[in-house]
Amino acid sequence: MGFLKDKVTISRVVPRYAVPGGRVTIMGHGLDGRLGNSSDILLNGVPSHVTCATNKTLVVIVPDGLSGQVTNMTLGDDNYSIPEFEVAHVLAAGIHAVDSPVVDRQGNVYTTLSGTRGEKSPVSVFRIKPDGAIDTYVTDIMNATSLAFGPDEALYVSSRFNGTIYRISAPGDVSVYAEGLGTATGIAFDPKGNLVVGDRTGTLFVVAPDRTVEPLLNIPPSVAAFHLCFGPDGSLYITNPDISTYDSILRVPQGSTEVQEFYPGIKRPQGMAFDVNGNLYVAKAMAGDSGVLRISPDGKASMIVSGPVLVGVVFDPAGDIIVAGTEMLYRLEVGVHGMPPALTSVISTPKIK
Repeated sequence: MGFLKDKVTISRVVPRYAVPGGRVTIMGHGLDGRLGNSSDILLNGVPSHVTCATNKTLVVIVPDGLSGQVTNMTLGDDNYSIPEFEVAHVLAAGIHAVDSPVVDRQGNVYTTLSGTRGEKSPVSVFRIKPDGAIDTYVTDIMNATSLAFGPDEALYVSSRFNGTIYRISAPGDVSVYAEGLGTATGIAFDPKGNLVVGDRTGTLFVVAPDRTVEPLLNIPPSVAAFHLCFGPDGSLYITNPDISTYDSILRVPQGSTEVQEFYPGIKRPQGMAFDVNGNLYVAKAMAGDSGVLRISPDGKASMIVSGPVLVGVVFDPAGDIIVAGTEMLYRLEVGVHGMPPALTSVISTPKIK
């Protein structure tokens, strides 16, 4: 009598959402017995590489060319249903993002073609419209780095090349808002309309509505960029990734200059965004363990999106999450509304599935 293999069952996939290039774990029973000597399976008919296999788990790299709901896995000669697993759609390619994209009230998405330091890119900022059309929004800003919408609904852009913040009131209508801000990277407006600017060499500046500039505080420098956002509590949240394996998310309470550790031990934290329930989403860019981490108000963290190296995250008015790799933007339909600076009204919506 021949060897009888265990019956295959599939219980779930974690995380539920992924970007091509990310790693997901398919969980169940009898998995490695049906894999045999192969290192590939098929997901919706697309070859997908298995990096680790046990009886109860398959760790799989999500391939390019796969998107939308994944419903089927072929393992050996047999097909199996996949429960609740979604792969992101490509929103834009050929970008160079350093920080999170931003979204306006109409659902237009903005991102950068930043280029290497001192490189003049043909486009500084792209706009992706809700119908998917991509156009040039701004040119001639050297090393456009971080984006933020102001209380006036103009788009503000930092340049890490010359330490200048630019104000864009309409496509191509660019003016200098503030300058002399070091290696200006992350930017965010506080509830009073002050613009906080992160000089990645270690200083945070505040640009008041009358455009006067004052230093706010100093933190350790970053080898890459500062990333800033304000939370629903009015506090400033900061990531400043360096060469260490683990970094912390920092918090500065509203009205204070005291720097606190909000959450420790994240592998290369990058851009951030809050949802309407007060959960903080942070992109992490450690090769081989990158994605989007969700941190609840009570400090519990879970990976909700797996991906390649990611640098930013934002929500759009439709409840989709948009994540930025260094060269690609992706969209996932997650049914969560965020609190990006462009949106002043908050609608109560369901939590992420």
